[in-house]
Parts: sequence; structure tokens; C-alpha cells
Amino acid sequence: MQVQTLKLQFLRCPTSASSHHLAEALCSMPNLTDLSLITMDLNEEFCSTLKAKASSMQVQTLKLQDMQCPTPTSHHLVEAICCIPNLTDLTMHGWNFDEEFYSTLKAKASSIQGCFPQIKKGKFRVNGVAQDDLNSFLNTLTCLQRLVQ
Repeated sequence: MQVQTLKLQFLRCPTSASSHHLAEALCSMPNLTDLSLITMDLNEEFCSTLKAKASSMQVQTLKLQDMQCPTPTSHHLVEAICCIPNLTDLTMHGWNFDEEFYSTLKAKASSIQGCFPQIKKGKFRVNGVAQDDLNSFLNTLTCLQRLVQ
């Protein structure tokens, strides 16, 4: 099976093992380019596994909507997002991301070379808005961060 688009909605992983296996499965889909995670409770096991395997993902479009992501878990999620090598379109809807998520994403993006390389090419979008360079991306994150304060 060659899945290119996957939308997971209202999915619950009742155990750490099931979270681990789901993250591994997502990262091992070689043709997956469009991933939507909607109304999910992300736990630390899912996000840390995703972080460990994200560099092998082919995902170009990532949509995170109405996610429950507690503060310790959000660090792993941010690191995973920053490691997806082909990511060009990141959409985050819902206000379940806390200030910590945005400040960590902003710090990570501004401090690591090679993070979001597509921004340098002017081929990166956040919530549908083109990000021409790193400064516009960081400014967008600052605006999103203010909305949740």
C-alpha cells in the first residue's frame, strides 16, 4: 500500500506501546507526504518516538488541529517538527498549543542551522501564510504566541 495522504482524527492511543507503534508506523510510510492529526491527545511516548524518527519522514504538509499537548510533550513535538526534512507547509489550528510550544518552536527554529531549510528558499507556509525568510517565520510564531498568552 502506498499511502500519500493520511488524516487521523479523534484517535486515542490507550497505552504507551500503542503510541510508540503509531509514531513508528507514521515515520515508516515512505510515500506519506500529507499528514493531518486532528483532535488527538499527544502523549510523551508518541512525541518522543516521532522526534527520534522524524528525519526519515517524507511529509511535506503537516496539519495539527485541536491537539492536546502538555508542556513536557510539546518539547518533543517541536523537535520532531523541526526534524522533518521536506516539510514545506505547517498548519496549526485550535488554541490547545500553549505559549511554551510556540516559544520552544521559535527558539529551536532560530538557533539551529538546517532547521526548516525550506524557509530559506521562500517555500514554507504557516497557517496558509507564505514565510519568505526566517525573520517572517519567527514573527509569525511571535504573533501566534501572543494569541495564547
